[in-house]
Amino acid sequence: MHSSSDTVVLSKSWKTLLLQQKDALLCLIDQGVVNVAGAVTSVLIGRHAPEELGVYFIALSIVFFLRGFQEQMICVPYTIFHHHHRNKGLPGYRGSCLIQQSGLLAVSLIFVAGMTIASYLGWLESEMVTPLIVLLALMPALLMREVVRQFCFTHRYNVSVLAIDFAISTLQVVGLIALGYLGIMSGATAWALIGLACLATLGFWYFQNRPEIEYSRARLRSDWDQNWAFGKWAVGGQFVGSLPSYVLPWMLAYAAGTKGTGFFGAAMTLVGVANMFNMGMANFLTPKAAQVYVDEGAHGLRRVIMRMVLIFMVAIGSFVGLIAIWGGWIAEELFGSKFTGLQSAMTVLAFAKLFEGIVMIASKGLFV
Repeated sequence: MHSSSDTVVLSKSWKTLLLQQKDALLCLIDQGVVNVAGAVTSVLIGRHAPEELGVYFIALSIVFFLRGFQEQMICVPYTIFHHHHRNKGLPGYRGSCLIQQSGLLAVSLIFVAGMTIASYLGWLESEMVTPLIVLLALMPALLMREVVRQFCFTHRYNVSVLAIDFAISTLQVVGLIALGYLGIMSGATAWALIGLACLATLGFWYFQNRPEIEYSRARLRSDWDQNWAFGKWAVGGQFVGSLPSYVLPWMLAYAAGTKGTGFFGAAMTLVGVANMFNMGMANFLTPKAAQVYVDEGAHGLRRVIMRMVLIFMVAIGSFVGLIAIWGGWIAEELFGSKFTGLQSAMTVLAFAKLFEGIVMIASKGLFV
């Protein structure tokens, strides 16, 4: 016979398990919304303005490059260390992180401004001048979107993240359909629309939620030291591991023009569907692993990581098989007859996603 205390413990265990499954499902659904919107964006640009897909994809690589540094320097440290500040002024720690984010944003704007000048002078692709000017104007909104998303994931406000991404994705897709109908689709107009969608949605979210934030000059240095002591290694790994993928679009543009980059962008868009699972699991895994390590130590963390690797191998392994068999046909059906011969490239990129996901899971465990 189970005692009443045993029944209570079992009930709490089932409730905890169901809550965890709900969190994981919401993270996957949210990432699905983001990835579908991204894929639809590429398909719409590829159909209405095929020559502009390469321009859009090069600009996307810049956004992802800067967002990667932001994630490692700001978002991941906040997710890992916010537990330490739960009883020591969490609003003040948020304020310190936002000030650090402002500094990173300033560096990002200088970086984009330098690339804009280089493109204008002909040192880089001249077609990138207008999209880079758009990024320069709207980069704060594009980067802040990820900060808000990671803040909500950390505190398990997963419904809020889903609402934010659904609103941005809806505005993005509907707006792009309108651009195509009006005949003014381009890489620059697409990025202007995405940035404005982020700005409007995040502004509404902030005035509805008003998260508790405090700014304390006295703790800026200590919070910076804590985040940087952790983040410098993550940033180093980000730079070494991801730089080739961010540089590749520029190398393609130099060697084959923006049209060749557009073909690569089409392949990456379709293979990037795997990011729905990769990033969805990452958004769930980081706060989950941090909490498990606090509660159960290294043994609990190891159990969570191994379970995630098994789930990932089954899911993404199946996706690789799908791409290897039907990838080329899918590309032609979605992007049109101009995008042929992508089967081999998509198969290689799909295997890369498999290894990328395994590395992601291992790195999250090491971060914690």
